[in-house]
Amino acid sequence: MEEKSRGRSAFLIRVAKTSNQPIGVFVSSPVVSEDGTRHYKVDYFVCSPTAPVLRLSGAPIPSQSIVHRCTAIGHTDRSVESWLTGAPTQIECVGLTAYPGNVFPRVAGIVRFDEVQENHLPMRLLHGDVLEPRNGGRKVICQLVNDRAVKWGGGVARRIAKRYPEAEKAFTKQVLQIPERDRLGRTVFCDATDDTTIASLIGQEGFGPSLFPRIRYEALQACFEQVVDHAVSIEASIHMPKIGTGSAGGDWSTIQEMLDDVMVRSGLFVTVYDLPPKRVQLELFYLSTGNAKLRIVLLSGPICSGKSSLVLLLKERHGAKIIKTRELILKKAPKTKPERKALQVAGQRLDNKDGGVWVGEALQRTIDSYATGQTPKGLYVVDSVRIVGQIEAIRRAYGAEVHHIHLTATDEELRKRYEARSREDDEAVGYDELKRNRTEREITKLAEVADIVVSTDRCSEEAVLVRATALLNLYPRSNAALVDVLIGGQYGSEGKGNIVGHIAPEYDLLVRVGGPNAGHQVYAEPKPEKYYHLPSGTQRAPNAKLLLGPGAVIYPRKLLEEIAEHKIDAARLTIDPCAMIITDADRDEEAKRFGSISSTAQGVGIASARKMTGRSEYKEKKAAFLARDCEVLQPYMGSARQILADAIVAGQRILLEGTQGTGLSLHHGEYPHVTTRDTTVAGCLADAGIAPSNVRKIIMVCRTYPIRVGGPSGPMANEVTMSEISRRSGIPLETLEKAERTTTTDRPRRIAEFDWLQFRDSVQLNGPTDIALTFVDYFDIKNRKAYRFEQLSQETISFVGEIERVSGRPVSLLSTDFNWRNVIDRRAW
Repeated sequence: MEEKSRGRSAFLIRVAKTSNQPIGVFVSSPVVSEDGTRHYKVDYFVCSPTAPVLRLSGAPIPSQSIVHRCTAIGHTDRSVESWLTGAPTQIECVGLTAYPGNVFPRVAGIVRFDEVQENHLPMRLLHGDVLEPRNGGRKVICQLVNDRAVKWGGGVARRIAKRYPEAEKAFTKQVLQIPERDRLGRTVFCDATDDTTIASLIGQEGFGPSLFPRIRYEALQACFEQVVDHAVSIEASIHMPKIGTGSAGGDWSTIQEMLDDVMVRSGLFVTVYDLPPKRVQLELFYLSTGNAKLRIVLLSGPICSGKSSLVLLLKERHGAKIIKTRELILKKAPKTKPERKALQVAGQRLDNKDGGVWVGEALQRTIDSYATGQTPKGLYVVDSVRIVGQIEAIRRAYGAEVHHIHLTATDEELRKRYEARSREDDEAVGYDELKRNRTEREITKLAEVADIVVSTDRCSEEAVLVRATALLNLYPRSNAALVDVLIGGQYGSEGKGNIVGHIAPEYDLLVRVGGPNAGHQVYAEPKPEKYYHLPSGTQRAPNAKLLLGPGAVIYPRKLLEEIAEHKIDAARLTIDPCAMIITDADRDEEAKRFGSISSTAQGVGIASARKMTGRSEYKEKKAAFLARDCEVLQPYMGSARQILADAIVAGQRILLEGTQGTGLSLHHGEYPHVTTRDTTVAGCLADAGIAPSNVRKIIMVCRTYPIRVGGPSGPMANEVTMSEISRRSGIPLETLEKAERTTTTDRPRRIAEFDWLQFRDSVQLNGPTDIALTFVDYFDIKNRKAYRFEQLSQETISFVGEIERVSGRPVSLLSTDFNWRNVIDRRAW
């Protein structure tokens, strides 16, 4: 009905402007005073080209006028009255549809004048930029804004704000002093320069997609009149784009006639600027992509097809805002009984009244109520649509943002579900009786116009959610490269913790895999931070979330000690339920069985093997060895997959920290002198649950002199003594021997010359984008005082050059010492 009434308003304006007779047309609406009395005021007045110019917008209409007698839609009356011009003038009136929420109708009137007026000079319409006005002297640049705007939005308004930021601030200050309900029809004037004033015409109600045009012609006319008064007072010309024809949805021919009527015929020089075609296309492109984050779901389907379940899941998983047609019906028809059959009948009456537009109006109000800026965003679900008219009205307003999901099932399954329900409003009505309702009978036809049809008797509720989520494009894109992976390129102890500590503040989520058989150290005072389970950037990046993936192996007692030491709460740390738990028995068994290969005896190997071999026992509930079975870890349980997906959707940067080194990989190392997992990039990604396409950078950390755990831990080419390293570097021997002990078991390490063959193999296995070179002070103790690359020793610089030639990758990070300023950062990212 609102759409029809606005159409009548535009029609009346056209009647006046195309007539060769001296006539005028006005539309008025009722206003209730504080004392409860009702009177009418003129919303807008438009006259023909040969009629006198009258300024009547907002004028009160005397109570003796026939306007007050047209109290019903279609009621007509005629009279001769003097309130318009001061002289007797013939007037004819008719009652029109009321504004939404009003009881009394609007009244339109046609006025006949005796006197014929001369035509005035038309406005100038040209291609150009309104920010480069053609006239000299004082200028008023007009723009249309909505009644909620406190800043200037997109399109021309955004360009004006960028050109004149102080004027925008002045607008914000002024408009905030006007109550939102009183803004329509007001014009805010802000001086941009000595000779340019920006006039913000508040002639648009709300913003964003709408079932109906958001322009309000009566408000716009009032704004035009205010601009005329201001321009006349400062002797300025008026400049504007094709105002009101963008997102406001106004008709330019109607607006142009209003401009001619109000401004041009007042003797003012008006120039309207239309952008060149290419610029227009760009502007339309920006407008069309402005609502990219707004998504609307229309649900349809027969009784018990699973709509309510999907609604709950969309709300829980994606934060959807729900518009329930059941509640709308009860609100619009409050006498309706909250029973399904009564609701069906009431819904049909509403549909018969306006063809289903009422649902779209409610959706629009809901979206407007949540919008906090110029562009609405978020997921909105209509539960549910019942006829094609409801769907078409919403699609017309929101276009590609609308997604229609139709749920169905066999009649046998629907009947079974219905009879199993225990809802009060259904108790007295049988399934067959409800199905006889006309709307319910034809609901299956909506499948023909749906974007997707889901048979809920063929898939679970979660599967339905998966299909809906994919349709809404809510899953993260597989090519969103937001993950950087850091791994060791040798046999562990490459100084990965130190590098992680340097770059960790750049990330939003820190992920670690592996187990407590690898300890990472980060410099801190008064003593280094040691991490066995938690990511090494835990303290350096205090705002980053922490995640232990499903491939992690956890010794609960040691992890809880770390959590307490670093004061980590459950809101920050998430542990995947499928992570493996190490028991004391695992540690004892490993110490007995793997001493011959210098195992760290932390129980990681036995626990990992049990995860593979103990599946039958676990199924029969004879054993409990996953993180989800550990009571003390329950506060930290959460899906790694969901945490990662949410982070990628949010565009957050993720750092995945591997443990040990490539030379210890179960599959690629010197078997049997290997660890219990694949320590390459591929293995780390699998343990965390991250797709390779999500990877942006791979940082491979290598030492200048690789090490292995002391004892029979496996071969290394060209081993050297600590004494030799001390002689070459100038580092005291006791300092080296104290530093080169394992973090986890405190064993002395073996050390060797840099192995170029092993290095090249690691490059091929991991495909790094960058190399981090550590322990460069082992070339020369003077490197500890180097803070820039060129300050390093010549031997070190030459070695870096050869590393880059052999690997084909840049050495982007160099660790010179173990202190606060120990990393030379050469990255270009």
